[in-house]
Formats: sequence, C-alpha cells, structure tokens
Amino acid sequence: MAPEKMIPIHQQGFVNNRRPHKGSSVRQVTAAFIANMGAINTGMMMGFSAVTIPQLLSTNSSLVMTKEQTSWFASLASIGTPCGCLFSAYITDVLGRKKTLIFTEIPAIIGWIIIAVSPTVEYIYLGRILTGISAGMIGAPARVYTAEVTQPHLRGFLAASASVGTSLVTLEYVIGPFCQWRQLAWISLTIPVLSIFGCFLLPESPTWLVSSGRKEKCVDSLKKLRGSTFNVQHEVTTLIEFSEKHKTTTRLSLAEQFKKMADRSVLRPFLILASYFFIYQLSGCSPTTFYAVTIFEVSTS
Repeated sequence: MAPEKMIPIHQQGFVNNRRPHKGSSVRQVTAAFIANMGAINTGMMMGFSAVTIPQLLSTNSSLVMTKEQTSWFASLASIGTPCGCLFSAYITDVLGRKKTLIFTEIPAIIGWIIIAVSPTVEYIYLGRILTGISAGMIGAPARVYTAEVTQPHLRGFLAASASVGTSLVTLEYVIGPFCQWRQLAWISLTIPVLSIFGCFLLPESPTWLVSSGRKEKCVDSLKKLRGSTFNVQHEVTTLIEFSEKHKTTTRLSLAEQFKKMADRSVLRPFLILASYFFIYQLSGCSPTTFYAVTIFEVSTS
C-alpha cells in the first residue's frame, strides 16, 4: 500500500476542493470599516462643542450663548449616550445587526440637521441629545457585527476599529477653526449619511441569521463576506452546531435578560468593566474633550 501523501505546510490552508481556508481580507475589512464608520460620528460629536463654544460665546455669532448655556450644550450629549447604549443592546438581537446599524444613524442625522438650522438655544440642546443617543447606540452593534463577520486572524485587529473611529475627534479640531459652527454641523452630518448608505450594502451577520433560523441566508451572507474561492460549508456547520448547543435561537425577554445579568458568570466581568469605565470617566477625559479649545486658550493666556 502506498504511503499516505503528506500535504505540504504551505498548502494546508487549501482544503475542500482546494478552496482557501481564509476568506477575502478585503471584503471583511471593508465590512468592518463600514460598520464602524458611525464611530467617527461619535468622535465628531465629542469634539464639536470644543470648537463651537468659543464661537457661541462671541457676540458675532448668529446665536449667542451664556457660559451656563454652553455648559449644558457640552454635557447634554453625554446624557443621551447611556440611553442609546441600553436601547441598542436590546434591538441588536431583535432587529438584527445590519438593521440596528442603520437605525443608529437616524438620530445623528436628525440631530446634526437640527443643530445646523437651530433658531434658538433649545434646538441646539435637542440636537446634542440626539447625537449623543446615536453615539451611544453605535458602539455595541458595530463591535458585535465586526466580531461576527470576520475570521479569527482579522478579528482582533478589526475589533479595534470602533475605538479608532472615536479617536478621530481630532477631525473636528482640525476642521473647526476654518468654518462657522453651523457649517461645521453640516460637515459633521456627512459621516452618518455616508454610514447609513454604506450599511445598506452590508450583508447581515451570518451568526444572527443562524440564530434566527435563516440558514440559507447565512450561506449567502458568508459567500459575500468570504468571496467565491472560499468554501463556506464548514463555517456554516460550525455556526449551526454552536447555535444548537447554546440555544441561541431562543429569544429572551427584556426581563429574562436582566435576570441573566444577575448570574455570577455575567455579573463579575460586568462589574469589573463598569468599575474600569467609572474610573476612566472620573479621570476627566470627557470634560477635556468637550472643552479642549477653551482649556488651551485659558492655559496660554
């Protein structure tokens, strides 16, 4: 009997009709970029107040604010953010990742338009709350979608896309000095508009499709994400087995989800992360971001 032919190491990634084990990196990176584009809007929302407050305090502004009013203007976005976080965490499983990503951009679009055309201070307040809600909503579905549509060799790198997008707050700092605050609001509007159109082109998360019982659509989604040279059957089988083992097809009510959070396996990591972010916020990161221009002006005067 002839000895079994060994497959060279450089060819071991090609199995199942010699199709590659790794899907198209370009498709996965593109999907992750589009899904996390809304995070750029989060950074622009945070930086908007920093470059706008000096203009709003000026008597030459089309709408003049007092110092007390600018403090509300800066902080109201943070009030809307936790509301958006809680809401999107729930609808991500109900509507699906793709629809949630689209939905998260609607408050941002409405908010920037209201700010750009606002006739009174109260309208600006409303616009800031809406952009803050959108900023809170985008985080969870963007990260979940990224993790579910990418393969392990890309997942770690692409999972950081949302944080990179948020840190692009510097875009607002760079553009702000060269335009009036209403114009800056219109410029900021382009990000959620581009994001919402891009999200329409995305395939739904294959993991969510399996958990929803749509196995055929899961195959189509993976083919779009991995490319024509990738054999998706093994990955589909793995997703189905995982879904059946962990019973992800069972939808939990809101009350059941809160009950789940009381479980030790969930509560402990939740408290660790909550403590970390609590300390992080106490470090003064948000006030520094919201008042960056004012802080530099005062420190150099």
